[in-house]
Amino acid sequence: MQKIAGYLLITVFIIFSQSCSGAPPEIQGVSWQKIYRVQGNTAFFEKLSLFVNLYDEDGEGDIESIYLISDTDEIFWKLTDQEWNTKTIDTRLWIGSNGLKTPGGVQPPEGNYRIIAVDKGGGRNTKEIYIPACTNKKKLPSLSVTSTEVAVTSSYRENYLYLKNAEGSVVKIITITPGVTAMELVTKDIKDPLSSITLYSYDTTESCGYQLTVSVP
Repeated sequence: MQKIAGYLLITVFIIFSQSCSGAPPEIQGVSWQKIYRVQGNTAFFEKLSLFVNLYDEDGEGDIESIYLISDTDEIFWKLTDQEWNTKTIDTRLWIGSNGLKTPGGVQPPEGNYRIIAVDKGGGRNTKEIYIPACTNKKKLPSLSVTSTEVAVTSSYRENYLYLKNAEGSVVKIITITPGVTAMELVTKDIKDPLSSITLYSYDTTESCGYQLTVSVP
């Protein structure tokens, strides 16, 4: 995240790029979520996840950068192919990041934001979104792990386990039903030992998700 001077520079760039010609990238959808880290009965803001469904008639390689801008608070994030991740869902290209951080772990301010997609020819497309404050009233999820079972407590509709190896890399992602599940079912088809398991829980109707990580004994 950048602020003040950087914001002024990007504003000047955006005004300049309006004069450039060419077919701009199309923003066909946006998905975002505030991600909180759970410790006991408390949730701390961790990062912002943002993915943009883009179409560019000149191909994926023509997309140069994506900006998320709050004009009110004069802050912005910039993503290029050095930082973003891509994924294809039902032939649709999504570009973004699960790791947009803020200094000191402060939550992104509630309010209106602009998403700007820029291609290498200077063409751009803009979409406005509203990022609300989290109003979670549910009990935070919990996770416990033993050598024989995994226990999940969650009142959220979507629950996933991220299984990580000794290097910290995710080797498998599974949907999990709250309750107790045998470890042999969780680790099915995994040969290498696991170092940790992360639970990620959220509701599709909310803009906030909650994660917690437990070591595997």
